[in-house]
Amino acid sequence: MSADLDQEEEFLEAVDLSPPPSMEKGGRGPSKWGWGLAGCLLVWTMLVYVWFSREKETPAVEVPREEGVQVPAAATATPTPLAMPTPTPEMLQVRVQSDPPGATVLREDQYQGLTPLALENARPGQQLLFQLPGYEALRVTLSEKDLKDGLQVILPPVLGRIRLQVFPPETELMLDGKALTLPADGLLELPLRPHTFSAKAAGYVSQTTAVTPAKAYERNLVLRLQPLPTPTPVLLPGEEAAHEKAAVIQAQGIEMIRPEFPLEAVLGSARGTPGRQSNEASYQVKLSREFRIAKTEVSNAQFRKFKPGYDSGRWQGVDLNADALPVVNITWQEAAAFCNWLSEQEGLPPAYVEKDGNWEFQEKPGTGYRLPTEAEWESVARLEQKQALFGWGDKMPPPEGKVNVAGAESRKLQGTVLADYKDAFAGPAAVDAAGAGPMDILGLYGNVSEWVQDSFSIPQESRKVIENPLNSAAGKYHVIKGASWRDTGIADLRIARRRYHDQPAVDVGFRVARYVQSN
Repeated sequence: MSADLDQEEEFLEAVDLSPPPSMEKGGRGPSKWGWGLAGCLLVWTMLVYVWFSREKETPAVEVPREEGVQVPAAATATPTPLAMPTPTPEMLQVRVQSDPPGATVLREDQYQGLTPLALENARPGQQLLFQLPGYEALRVTLSEKDLKDGLQVILPPVLGRIRLQVFPPETELMLDGKALTLPADGLLELPLRPHTFSAKAAGYVSQTTAVTPAKAYERNLVLRLQPLPTPTPVLLPGEEAAHEKAAVIQAQGIEMIRPEFPLEAVLGSARGTPGRQSNEASYQVKLSREFRIAKTEVSNAQFRKFKPGYDSGRWQGVDLNADALPVVNITWQEAAAFCNWLSEQEGLPPAYVEKDGNWEFQEKPGTGYRLPTEAEWESVARLEQKQALFGWGDKMPPPEGKVNVAGAESRKLQGTVLADYKDAFAGPAAVDAAGAGPMDILGLYGNVSEWVQDSFSIPQESRKVIENPLNSAAGKYHVIKGASWRDTGIADLRIARRRYHDQPAVDVGFRVARYVQSN
């Protein structure tokens, strides 16, 4: 208030309120009402001036103070709080492992890698999915314990059955790189993924093969090691004939059997024979030119030495491509080309010559490898059975396990089977497990049908003995002999059966032959 009074006095001093000189000398001045109005205006003006010229006071803020401590005036203002930084979340790393390793890991359907792995930024409640071929998929929810101790899962396998036979018995086995002790029954239960079997034995050629178990049926696998090849002896003049008369010789892993000569047989079938076809004329042959015939059909492994990477394919889920299985899905022309290649490896003259893109049999084939003639094939097949219908006699069904044909084991693969017969193979057998015939020659009566040398024609009925018959004319169709793993009927299983074609098939392979001496 004192400041307001001081301002008022200053204002009054600044305003001269003394009466004008005219009034002091008796002149006429304002009336008393005029003076009153002027005074009111003066007071109002003074109040307005004082009001707008006053200083605005800032409210005082009480600051607690300790006794005897002087607090600066600036400290009495309330400080503005500072913004605190948001803490960075801790990055957790969890060790994730699986048995077996190599499983694909998905987190919330996002790929993370293959086990074992370190899982970054793991949180409780996250879901992990483990996937590995041959094993059931496994889904796991992370827990606090997993974050602390790590996560290890065991993947449950989906198993298939493989029955394994190994020769010789002392063979050392490895399965997927680990030593394998084979059970007495040879039965293995393995996850449904590719597996590698390796076999080795002293004095034998080591063998490695890959196989994938099937879920629907039991697979059969035969590992028969071949003896190490014997070096070809250096023969002195006059010794060659004695060497050629040996019963068995080895050629590029193919065992070649020499029958006793001369070889005589009645081919075809007589009229009225059950299952007889119109192209099976009956006639007698005499084979005087000595030859050798392979003990087994040519395998995939042997054919791939000639044509690397060759694939025999699959049929109805049946694998036709294992090394030990017979090569199939090849043409007659491809079989002839393999024979020429084999002759080249042995330093023998080729039996075939290429003409217009096809292979034709030489007029004088020499001792090179070739396909057996129809007469050679059927004469060998009849060495023990003569005029019997089948390779085991005249009765059906065959003795159990005698041949590889479509028995009860093939019911899931095809509609028609021999219900009263069963063998060990729902598909082709390994070439060295195909069922023995005369002279221990394998696969003549089953496993795969076989291309032979002859072009197809219908022979004439004859009572005359025909010596060394051969239809070597170039033709579109060639004869196919023997039953296969798909055959069931009486007509198909007979020795005399003759098929012909120019196209490959899943159940047609071949074996090789060659003459002992040049013509």
